[in-house]
Amino acid sequence: MENKQKRGPKASEKERQLMLELVEMHKAVLENKCTDATNNKKKQKAWENIECLYNKNTDGPKKTRHQLKILYLNYKRNNRRNMAGINKEDYIQKTETTDYKIHTPILSEEEARILALLKEEITPDQNTFDDSAKWFGPEKVYESPQCSSSPQPGCSYQQDPPAHGLGRDTAPASAPAPRTTIRKKRKTVLKKTKMNPYKKLIISKICLVRLQRRLAIKEDNRKEAEHALKIKILQAELKKLEN
Repeated sequence: MENKQKRGPKASEKERQLMLELVEMHKAVLENKCTDATNNKKKQKAWENIECLYNKNTDGPKKTRHQLKILYLNYKRNNRRNMAGINKEDYIQKTETTDYKIHTPILSEEEARILALLKEEITPDQNTFDDSAKWFGPEKVYESPQCSSSPQPGCSYQQDPPAHGLGRDTAPASAPAPRTTIRKKRKTVLKKTKMNPYKKLIISKICLVRLQRRLAIKEDNRKEAEHALKIKILQAELKKLEN
């Protein structure tokens, strides 16, 4: 019980804004989904840099990179939950009413900045065959209270327009790819993935044993054919002697 970590003071609005600004500077590294050793080292260095800059530019209590990371992850989780609730409510209202108009929820500046960071994660793909394409379209906008008629960067979040031929109400420009093409793509992806050297050695040995087995079967078939031919020749000679 003595080693239990004490809860620190709640971060002020100024401290949260500073944390978000520093995270936006390192977004490309922190939001990278790769978990290999190289990228993990880059993420660790990024959080160390954020910790250094945060403690230099804040008047409040100092925070470690672990505390800043937890604060950021909590913001992400809460905003994902809020957006899921908003999207669910929009879907229910649109399916139950005929004169539904797109709802534009008002977000705080912090929520708008978090959504800008999570845009790739919360924005569904533009697919005409997906159920969400009927109601979650490119015109869906989440506004911040500070936004005016000319929105500023970090003040609003808008979904990217769909790619050509993949709009909500248009059919795909070309027919879907055949299954053989999909299988080839999957094989190329599997070839590019890294494999354990020992596992690779075992797989190569299995392939070698299978090849040796095929060769042995072919060799046995060849010897069996030779013996059958010799028997036929001897039987023919025997018939000649009997005649």
